[in-house]
This record gives sequence, C-alpha cells and structure tokens, in this order.
Amino acid sequence: TISLKSVRQAVSAAVPKPSNTDLPATIAFSKRTPVTIDKLVAAWNGYAENIKQSSPSISSLMQSITPTLVDGEAIGVVVKSAVQLEQLQGMTHPLLDHLKSELQNTSITINFDIDTTQSENTKHIYTKDDQLKDMIRRNPALGKLLSQLNLQIE
Repeated sequence: TISLKSVRQAVSAAVPKPSNTDLPATIAFSKRTPVTIDKLVAAWNGYAENIKQSSPSISSLMQSITPTLVDGEAIGVVVKSAVQLEQLQGMTHPLLDHLKSELQNTSITINFDIDTTQSENTKHIYTKDDQLKDMIRRNPALGKLLSQLNLQIE
C-alpha cells in the first residue's frame, strides 16, 4: 500500500529546494532611477487611463490635475476640494505602486494638498439680481436682449 508519508517524502526529494542565490538581484536593492516631470505626467496619465473603466470619476479627476515634482522624489498633488482629496487618498496605494513601477523608483512619495486660494477667490452670488448682473458681465449680449425685450427681474 502507498501511504501519504511515503508520497510526501518522494515529492520533497524530487523537488529541489530554492537557495538564496536563485532570487533575483532586484529584490535586494531598491530602485532609484531619477524622476523627470515628463515621465511623472506620462505615468500619472497612464494610470488615469487604466482606471477609466473601473473608476471613471477618479480617472477624470486625475486627468484634470497635473502633479508636480518636489525634491526629485516627492510628488505634489493639489486638489480643489476636500471631496477630491478624499477620493485620491482612497486610492493612494495602488497609484503609488503604479508610479513606483513605471518610474522605476521605489523611494517616491505622494503629498496631497487642497488649493485654498481657489475658495478665497470664488465669489458667491446670492440674489437673483446679483446672478443676472454676473451673467450680463460675462455675456453683454444678454443685457441687450433684456433691454430689447423690456424684461426685468422680479
């Protein structure tokens, strides 16, 4: 009869044991290829294209953002709102893995920040009269149309 013990011993004798010399040399060392802004933008846009089917909103958000390179290995990403920040931070690990692989640099990091100047410069329009004035300012033909039709805001 054949026992499991004898089969296990025969298999372990037939399969060679891996040695440390069989491991690839790239595992022992981290890659630190210099990163350029062109390579960074290409890798960033490549990832945005890769996730287009699974996460179209995040893909669109990424395509609207241009990352910056700070100190050669830190990537700066400035978003317009806390919602955008939360969306990108939720996918930091897969994004960072992709960038490290594409840029061949395992030392890069990503720093997210919210653009506070955007919210300070935004004027909120509260009344219908203010809205109309703003629309006429952006499109003077609207003002002419209102006067020709003798229309007024109530």
